[in-house]
Amino acid sequence: MRHTFFITTLTVLACAARLSAQQELMLQQLPELWHANSTNPAFFPEDKKIAIGLPSFVLDARHSGDITYNDIFRRENGKNVLDLSQAIDQLDPENKVNYHQRLETVSFGWRLGGGWSIQAAHAMRLDAHITYPKTVAEVLWNGNAAYLGDTLSIAPSADYSKWHELSAGLSKQIGPVRIGGRAKFLGGIGGLRTDEDHKLATIYTDPDYYQLTLRTDYAFHAAYTVGAIDTSGLGYKINNDPDKGGLFSSSNGWAFDIGLQARLGDRLQINVAVLDLGGKITWRDDRAAYFHSNGEFLYEGVTFPGEDLINGVDSLDFQGQLDSLKIGRAHV
Repeated sequence: MRHTFFITTLTVLACAARLSAQQELMLQQLPELWHANSTNPAFFPEDKKIAIGLPSFVLDARHSGDITYNDIFRRENGKNVLDLSQAIDQLDPENKVNYHQRLETVSFGWRLGGGWSIQAAHAMRLDAHITYPKTVAEVLWNGNAAYLGDTLSIAPSADYSKWHELSAGLSKQIGPVRIGGRAKFLGGIGGLRTDEDHKLATIYTDPDYYQLTLRTDYAFHAAYTVGAIDTSGLGYKINNDPDKGGLFSSSNGWAFDIGLQARLGDRLQINVAVLDLGGKITWRDDRAAYFHSNGEFLYEGVTFPGEDLINGVDSLDFQGQLDSLKIGRAHV
């Protein structure tokens, strides 16, 4: 079972903990830049008739707590070495990760007569909100041998969505005020949401016989993201097949943006926007599934090495112990 993704994500987000998570909103301060239109449909560069936006990428990431770069890396023999022990000490009992990604592939604007302008764009977006207990990071880094006789909670909560966004809109200049609106068609790529009524997962390592007991009452809804259950190891097989969700898939929805830009003199400007109004994707019944693990699983004489496991020494082999995992259909 590989944990490289978890460690990489923790490292990146921890480094971002001291940064503002509002990079995209800084475009509000650059209304003459065409890409600022993504934050307010009323924006249109002055004295420009046609605007074309080339691909752009926005990443907003934030981790709760007070973790810094120096908590993650330490100097050893003149080199930076990854050491999460200090970062883990800084974690809260419950930690939150917020991640927003927007890849705009193309956008277009055209100023018409009479103060009107039109706009269109395509983007791929991702939103993820994760809550995880400190004990998850502790056991992944230290291994379970450090917690003999302790019962550790390892159940995270997640709300993840990824989708295509195809938009079209209008804006109108009325004296010193410009108003705009935009409709957005959403094509679902994938989604996952944990069931808040079933979020128990604990491990216990017997101090005498090193028996590891996994207890679960853990469930989640998923669409497109999870294609099958990987019973050869402790985990789920992630499905990234692009043909199963896309721009014009039957799992789709709508959202709307409205905005206003008012110039009150040479030195005062007011910008107001509300984005993603009513945003919702309805996932197809035959693509949305409910995964529920409920039981107790015993592994004889097992400890796993934590830091070594993260670095690729995988000595833990789970022999199909998740066969009681039940799959059913449900909406995300």
